[in-house]
Amino acid sequence: MMRQTHALLGLLLCLRVATGQDNLLRNPGFESVAEGVAAAGWQVPSYWIGSALRLPAAQAHSGQAALELRAATQDGKHWGRLLGSQTAVQPGLRYRFAAWVQGQGTFKLAIIRYHAGQTGSAAYSYLWQDPQPLSADWREVVLEYLVEQPDVRTVALAYQVEGLDTAARIDDGSFAVVRRRAGSVALQPGYQMLPAGQTAELRVAAAGSSQVLLLQSPSNPAGATETAVPTGQPLALTAGAATVRVAATALGLQRVDVVDGDLGAVASSFVDVVEPGEYAAFEAAAAAARLAERPAHLLFLGDSLTDFLRGRNYVDMVGYWLQRAHGPAVSVQNAGIGGDTIVRIRQRLAGEPTVHRLADYRDLFATPPTRAYVFVGHNDTKLSSGSGYRDPYVSLPDFEAGLRAVVPTLRAAGAAQITLLSSTASLFEVCEANAAKTVAAGRGASLFGKPEVLETYNRAAAAVAQETACRWLDVYTPTRQHAARAELFWPDGVHLTVAGNRLVALAVLRSLASP
Repeated sequence: MMRQTHALLGLLLCLRVATGQDNLLRNPGFESVAEGVAAAGWQVPSYWIGSALRLPAAQAHSGQAALELRAATQDGKHWGRLLGSQTAVQPGLRYRFAAWVQGQGTFKLAIIRYHAGQTGSAAYSYLWQDPQPLSADWREVVLEYLVEQPDVRTVALAYQVEGLDTAARIDDGSFAVVRRRAGSVALQPGYQMLPAGQTAELRVAAAGSSQVLLLQSPSNPAGATETAVPTGQPLALTAGAATVRVAATALGLQRVDVVDGDLGAVASSFVDVVEPGEYAAFEAAAAAARLAERPAHLLFLGDSLTDFLRGRNYVDMVGYWLQRAHGPAVSVQNAGIGGDTIVRIRQRLAGEPTVHRLADYRDLFATPPTRAYVFVGHNDTKLSSGSGYRDPYVSLPDFEAGLRAVVPTLRAAGAAQITLLSSTASLFEVCEANAAKTVAAGRGASLFGKPEVLETYNRAAAAVAQETACRWLDVYTPTRQHAARAELFWPDGVHLTVAGNRLVALAVLRSLASP
């Protein structure tokens, strides 16, 4: 019944765990709408029963909308179940899942836990709230969940109403980390690269804690550490501090977490183990970088290729190596946003109020950039099945105009040097197969990574770079011609693995050899 949901596990790479009072629930008040579902991020899947209807503000607990979940009958049982989006969770932390409800019948919350490394029915399990009676009065229902199983790194959240001819109104949901006392934990460095055979040394510092849970995930060449099953053990702290040593034996990315469940706090570190020759190439490129300005602050704007794998993507690698070679006066800032196009970046820089995630740029220039990088293209060039895969999402004139528009804004913010990056290549055969599967399932599809379209837009971006006195950095050709190209990309054929991120990071570092 849940096999269709398991396909969503690939979304893990773009999920992030928040702590404190952050609401991790997507569209908690059903304010956002989407075609074909009751509200964005919420649906009654075909393998469940029931129906959902979005309600106006007059029927909401607060805000502009609520949702009504109505029961149906199947095999003599009366129920309806609503599925929300998946979110990442952290072993060792406690979460509070809550919603405001009213109506008839009974209601309960459910947390669907996904178990890494398992298949079939063992790949997921349910945590149910005890049934709660509904009435005409709004009331909050709450389910707390302590993530005790180390193989659970992601969950999906669900609402269920039960009873003949029953319906529940739902609003103002939340899913947040529980903090039982004040304090914090830190683990440094957050990222480091080592040649195989060395030992990484990590420093733990905590305020308000005498013991933390230490989790170590096995090496993963692709970097999908959320799908690895960690081993855990308590780590005693002396005066709030400890040192952790990690043997850099197996190639790939190792993840280390320290967690204090009572503080609701977690800190992560990534140890990137590479061949000695690759390590030497990074070391030489960082040493050759010519950064005359101090302080030097490098700002990176982009889409999900910049946003994904935070903590161990190409921006983190560039920052690690530049600080290692040139000291703490060099810093980097990752302003990537998944799904972005150059049009969205231009609109957000201009402060257009309706643009997606405008608030993410609110403090973009709090530290003035001395150099800026713009890395887009895959969302701009995607083709839709509705257009017969003919029309790119962003037209070529709009793409060129967007690049031209962001350059003066970045220069006015302080970026004396601006670099426009090409898009990377793709595994287009994989992108085609994925789109065909989506269409076969009766849904509209986006086709990413068509080489002819990418190359047209890359030529246009290179021309804009020359026209606007920006630098141009080609990462399309090296990803297109790479001898082990399949190792650079995720199964979606577009997003970069850790190996792909290393390629981009090394290209950025080498580009800094020219003043």
